[in-house]
Amino acid sequence: MDSVKIGDQIWSLNNSTIKAFSNGEEIHHSTSKEDWEECGLIEKPAWCYYDFDEKNEKYGLLYNGYVFIDPMWEDKPRELSQDGFKVPTLEDWNQLDEFIGGKDNVDQLKSSEGWEKVETDDNDNEIKTPLQYDDQHGFNCLPSGWVNDQGEFYQLGSISKFWSSTQNDDGSGKVWSRIVGFKFMSVSIKPENGYSVRLIKK
Repeated sequence: MDSVKIGDQIWSLNNSTIKAFSNGEEIHHSTSKEDWEECGLIEKPAWCYYDFDEKNEKYGLLYNGYVFIDPMWEDKPRELSQDGFKVPTLEDWNQLDEFIGGKDNVDQLKSSEGWEKVETDDNDNEIKTPLQYDDQHGFNCLPSGWVNDQGEFYQLGSISKFWSSTQNDDGSGKVWSRIVGFKFMSVSIKPENGYSVRLIKK
């Protein structure tokens, strides 16, 4: 797996495209809005391409949070991992935040291509302006967008949302995530949503 060392951490260089758990069980591939919503309702681990279109695999896959909060299958650990890399905990993300100097320095993590500013004119037409970043640490964060619990896609080109493996301990069932957008924010999100995954060395 291609990787980059940032501070004391080693991160995978690209968003995950892993389609099976470490025990060999395939993760369900969702191909429609109806199916994605159903997976959320029955708490079934699933992944999809942005817009359910394979051409978007370059951004990695979007996974629902049940990939991380349903860790057992036939008494064997079921996790998303590869080549000694794992899904980062919230603390792992916090360590990266500290290394770059805080949430206001999120632009240091963005890839040099693919980002754009989206505005609307007086006629509600979208105007997209390319943005340039220097990818200061080689994290290569592409703006991979996200999908909500109803299978509706948003913000390809302008935001990345990454899962952690850490559940919120408030009893809500939500999972902590890290957002690369205007700032580097931590938010606990219901697991029916679909976010990207970036792996970290164990």
